[in-house]
Amino acid sequence: MPNLKYPAWVSDLSEPRIAQMFTRDTIARGRAYAEQGRVGHIAVGSGTGGSLVQAQVRGSSYHAYATVLRHDAATNSLSSTCSCPVRHSCKHAVALLWHMRTVNLRALTPAWQRALTEVTAGAGRVGKGEPLAIQVSRPGGRVQLRPLVWGRSGRWVKSGITWDQVGYPWQGNYREEHRQALAGLARTRDQRTGASFYYNRGRADELWLAELGSGVWYWLRQAIAAGVELVPGPGLEAVRIADEPAHLASRLSRTATGLELRTFAQSSELERAVPLSDLLGDPPHGFVIEAAEELLLVPFVEPLNSGQKALLLQHARLQIPDAEVPAFAAQFYPPLRRLTAVVADADVALPEPEPPRLLLRVAFLPDHVSELRWAVRYRVGEGALDVGLDPGHEPEPFRDLELEAGLFGALPSGPWPSLTVGEVRRPVETASITGPETAQLAELWLDRLRALGVLVEVTGRPADYRLATEAPEVTLSVTDPPEGADWFNLGVRVSIEGEPVEYRELFYALGESQALAHDPKEAILFFQLSQGATGSFRDAQTHIDALQRVLRAAS
Repeated sequence: MPNLKYPAWVSDLSEPRIAQMFTRDTIARGRAYAEQGRVGHIAVGSGTGGSLVQAQVRGSSYHAYATVLRHDAATNSLSSTCSCPVRHSCKHAVALLWHMRTVNLRALTPAWQRALTEVTAGAGRVGKGEPLAIQVSRPGGRVQLRPLVWGRSGRWVKSGITWDQVGYPWQGNYREEHRQALAGLARTRDQRTGASFYYNRGRADELWLAELGSGVWYWLRQAIAAGVELVPGPGLEAVRIADEPAHLASRLSRTATGLELRTFAQSSELERAVPLSDLLGDPPHGFVIEAAEELLLVPFVEPLNSGQKALLLQHARLQIPDAEVPAFAAQFYPPLRRLTAVVADADVALPEPEPPRLLLRVAFLPDHVSELRWAVRYRVGEGALDVGLDPGHEPEPFRDLELEAGLFGALPSGPWPSLTVGEVRRPVETASITGPETAQLAELWLDRLRALGVLVEVTGRPADYRLATEAPEVTLSVTDPPEGADWFNLGVRVSIEGEPVEYRELFYALGESQALAHDPKEAILFFQLSQGATGSFRDAQTHIDALQRVLRAAS
């Protein structure tokens, strides 16, 4: 007797017995877990009443669950518990049971037999058993699949076979390669809707193609390769699966008023608009074409996402006026090409976006206030697209962020506020400036920005600023105090080109290193405080402060 690693009752369990204890889907998933090596840390305890097996089984999220099997020797019954949400009779219990059973059965099989079983696995049952077929029909517009078996009358019959029966080899004497293909078809139903689908919604002898997952196409081709016949249902003469899958395609054509975008399903053998009634699956993984001669089943290369589905069904024909072609080319054409294979007719030439340029919109308001709005402009053909300076997490597909960063880097500091984002310093997108900054912008910066390539758009009219060319003049005067006082008055007068400037206003500008805008009755004098001028004024201020201290001490 071979030395078994696990209790003997494990190897005595037959597959039909296991099928009585667990659902079909649970067995399929548990077997897959066992084959993936997810069972580990197995501990076995035995006693006179039976045995207990505990193991750690990794689930779908690779979380380890504590799984326990209890075998009662008196009744030969088996129960299971698990720390997973299902708690008992779960796929983790099947994985543990199947792993131990595989190890024990391998130990019971002689080495030569194990070797020959492995090399002859694909040929042992080929051609033996009853052949199977699939009847394809379309009652009420829906594509239905039913299993058929070759009857004693010499024709295909529906009686005596269900999709549930082809799930396991012991439930019928069928050709194994046929049974495996049909079992794969049935599993696509369970994988998409859960094991409760059959019991709650369907009959055992029918599948609806639109309710199956996209894996159905693989198993249909496997069935045909294994020799399973597709039998036309009532009212059909022939059934065929397309030689190659279709993909979503769109064509751009010239019209009298602009462009037309037409979307359809396409392969080497067809180009077709697909109505909702012909789509299969959700998300759609194929479609059906019913003609007088045949029912053609066509898979998609991959299931359509929500955008592709909407494009095919709701927006199969779109009209784009000539004036809006630039916006289409820049904003929508790049992402559209990720959804569908776009082909343009020979007479359709889409404009390409030009390199970006900075745009400054200036609004001059009363009281020397200016509102600034910065943007980035992309010109596409005869149109233009203006976007904000901040691209956000999902920038428009036509934007070139590297070129935009270069524009910001080439922009000198000016009277507008700026901020640093990452390693890039750029203007504040919307801001207001007042007084001297407005004067600087109007007289010194607008033309300079235009020379740097910035697009400048102005609304309103700035004040009549005039740049003073002479240095400010500071005049001191001494006047007698009121009678009886023992002090005298020291007056300070500052003027620019003969126009008096308020002392406080001047020295505030000096302290802030700003420009000074002075508003007399007729014109506004604008004096740019250069470093030399600033120094001269500060020297004058120092002398005035010293003189005041001397006079106070003398008094």
